[in-house]
Amino acid sequence: MRNPQTPPAYTRFAIAWLLVAAYAALCVILTRVAGLSVTGFARLIVCAAMIGTVAAVYGLSGRSQKLSRTAHWALLWILFATESGVLTYATATLSGPLYDAELAGFDAALGLSWTHWHQIVASSVVLQIGLGVIYITLLPQVIGSLLYFGLTGRDARNAEFFFLAAGSLFVTIMVAWRIPSLGAAAFHGFPGDVDRLYLGVLEQLRARTLHRVVLPELQGIIQFPSFHTTLAVIFPFIHRHSARRFWPILALNAMLLVSIPVGGGHHFADMIGGAVIGIVAIWLAWMIERRTAPSAAVPA
Repeated sequence: MRNPQTPPAYTRFAIAWLLVAAYAALCVILTRVAGLSVTGFARLIVCAAMIGTVAAVYGLSGRSQKLSRTAHWALLWILFATESGVLTYATATLSGPLYDAELAGFDAALGLSWTHWHQIVASSVVLQIGLGVIYITLLPQVIGSLLYFGLTGRDARNAEFFFLAAGSLFVTIMVAWRIPSLGAAAFHGFPGDVDRLYLGVLEQLRARTLHRVVLPELQGIIQFPSFHTTLAVIFPFIHRHSARRFWPILALNAMLLVSIPVGGGHHFADMIGGAVIGIVAIWLAWMIERRTAPSAAVPA
């Protein structure tokens, strides 16, 4: 049985849609201020229409509420992720001086050397391949968690996951706006070790020579704080109700953290910033859960 204080599915979806709508309005405002035009909507519209149709057909017909709600959360994720990508381009265009020197100095003050860690990884083919594979597990973890929670009837977990990720990503973008950086790989002279495409896009945005955002070509351009780190912190938390899932996911994301400095070309300071955002988000979610969660009703 559900605790009366726990919001029902339609309330969660209503809040999520309001968030997506507000985010879209912010994107429109900031892209105009930044002088950016947004194109390439066709693929997004087709994808959203297909997923929305699945959500509507299976929900309204009563054939599968689980599949309907899973598709609904997937649609919200796609829209929010796309909006976030556009927002990062606008904020990068409007951002000020780079803070790479300060971030590298912060690393040094902690006794952390990005170049030393880079040398260790570069000296081992096993480390390069292993950490490279682990680094790209982020998207499979997002998709896998979304599908698992949805198709097993854990709708509250999907809602928690979405709001944690969405809130954390918004904070990440706002911080990156005020503290922009090119990343440790570029700063220390190893730009070829990361995706140069993102670096080229970021440099064009900062120089205001890129004026058109093509949705299918969006790149992840945030360095500080590291959103990879934020999600690596969040993943074990959202699977905390099952020891069978929690420990393997914790181990995987611990290894993911090890891969981030070189895999993403991040300063260690980027990771610390991302971890702080993730921990604060988890603390807020935990406080909310203490007030609203049923004693034994929400599936793990």
